[in-house]
Amino acid sequence: MFAVNAHPSHRILWDSLQTLSLHPLAKGKMPSVAGGTESQLKRDAWQQSAHAVESRRWHFSYDPKSGRVFNNLTSLPKVVLTTRS
Repeated sequence: MFAVNAHPSHRILWDSLQTLSLHPLAKGKMPSVAGGTESQLKRDAWQQSAHAVESRRWHFSYDPKSGRVFNNLTSLPKVVLTTRS
């Protein structure tokens, strides 16, 4: 949990992530990716990230050089995160 405690804003983000869930419509909205094996691997990674969000298994890391934060949510394509009911 080192990354969560690296900066006070990381703790706030981590706590907020604990309350997040995907909209039911988002589960069926994983975009297709044109191409071969590499594209299927990307889609599989998105599905794994979505499943991890649903089962509350969060990964959380950051790049100390850029300050960028990485987690299951940042691994998902935008179309999944912008679903409207």
